[in-house]
Amino acid sequence: MTERTWHSNAVNECKLCHNAGPGFVLGFVGNQLAGAVSGDSPTDELESMLAQEVIASIPEAARSESHRLVNPHDESLDLNDRARSYLHGNCSMCHHKGGNAIVSFFMTRDLTFDQMMTNKGTNIGTFGMQQAKIVVPGDPYRSVMMYRMSKLGYARMPYIGSQVIDGRGVTLIDQWIRSLPHAAEMKLSDPLQSGTAQSLALESLAAGSANADARNAAMQTIVGNTEGALALMSKLHDGKFKSDDRVAAVETVRNASSDIRGLFDDFIPESQRKKTLGRTFEPSVVLDQDGDALRGRLIFFSDAARCRACHHTDDAALSVGPTLKEISKKYLHESEMLQHILQPSLKVDEKFAAWAVVTIDGKILTGLLEKQTDTEVVLRAADRQLVTVAKKDIEEMQKSARSLMPDGVLADLTAAEAADLLAYVKSLSEPAK
Repeated sequence: MTERTWHSNAVNECKLCHNAGPGFVLGFVGNQLAGAVSGDSPTDELESMLAQEVIASIPEAARSESHRLVNPHDESLDLNDRARSYLHGNCSMCHHKGGNAIVSFFMTRDLTFDQMMTNKGTNIGTFGMQQAKIVVPGDPYRSVMMYRMSKLGYARMPYIGSQVIDGRGVTLIDQWIRSLPHAAEMKLSDPLQSGTAQSLALESLAAGSANADARNAAMQTIVGNTEGALALMSKLHDGKFKSDDRVAAVETVRNASSDIRGLFDDFIPESQRKKTLGRTFEPSVVLDQDGDALRGRLIFFSDAARCRACHHTDDAALSVGPTLKEISKKYLHESEMLQHILQPSLKVDEKFAAWAVVTIDGKILTGLLEKQTDTEVVLRAADRQLVTVAKKDIEEMQKSARSLMPDGVLADLTAAEAADLLAYVKSLSEPAK
């Protein structure tokens, strides 16, 4: 029996996607119906709708090669068409050129690969992957997009409306990224390099002949970093390994970092998963706990909390947004602090507003506005680096109503851990004893 928890979205959650930004209705469009056949009729849906006078004409874009959408799981079709159709159907409702200012890459089918703007890092981090980008052609295991669609909890994409990993989708995107052209001299991650310890361990698991101890040892080798864990997870979704390997993999990563452990939560029945807060919870669940500042400090400086990626304790030059000390002084009560963590876009101070700059050559840069003069704009990116753009090279500049801080940063913590973290931040405003 499959366990499943259903979540009914509040109106404000629906508005994250269903708003005026896209400039179009988030429903089916012509290129989704082109080629689709209903019943025994050989006529596709668009021809049928035209004949019934449901539509006045068939849009040219619906028939064009650049807009073509196909069944992503029909293996007889072109791999690129299948993957791009999958991304269009699952991601483009937010990742389009009319999206909000923190959307910096696009998934609509009509764009070329270069126009998708995936050849860069992301504001949310790299999750332990080395030299990671949104998509690294030829290397799915250093591609942040592959990672985020493969896990639950914090950093899950899509971050609303989906709490189950699409194993077939993971397999498809893995194959597609591998197929993308890349420089012959580019060094791939270890799982993809012949002869490395991780690739040899994957090969031994795929062979299926090793005994249980040998298979467990191979798994230990593979999950030594995020790239290997992502490769193992993908193979498990693809059904290439023994069914018992799912159980063994979950046990192997039980004490691994959350970046790695979170990739395997989908293989654990819901009742047996760590009781984390998830994306939505009642604040009282955390506020009723007795937080411990010392434990909270340990959490902040571990990989379990995401705050440290952007917020330094007291050095503004090392922070993207306010320091922890500034936060602790601003919010006198933990309930108020928690509210702003849960709703980072509820009220954004002007100096911490997110800005997007579109350059005339199509690049999109996002970050906090550090400085603006008559000749240049300086942004502080999420990785804390300062990016300078000449005014003459800017096509458009837009301030977002949404915070640069992502939603759901407490999702992977338990109620007790979140309470400890709040207690630590609050303690920073207290005089030293």
